[in-house]
Amino acid sequence: MTISSGGSNGATAAREAMDQATEQAERVARTAVDYGRRGAQTAYRTARGAAETARGYARERPVQLALLALGGLLLASILLRRR
Repeated sequence: MTISSGGSNGATAAREAMDQATEQAERVARTAVDYGRRGAQTAYRTARGAAETARGYARERPVQLALLALGGLLLASILLRRR
């Protein structure tokens, strides 16, 4: 065994370890991206459903919606005055 072949084996082992670590990091990153996409899709569907519900409520009960909005403004003004 010569010094150069020993160094070459060490470099090869380091390169292989780096390749394995890179593959593992890519796998973890892909999993995280997929998880994030699923969460975003779920949030989007939920928000879309809530918006459709609110739209339907506004069509059926416009007076109650206006009173609810005024009540919200009143509550906000009371809370802000306390500061």
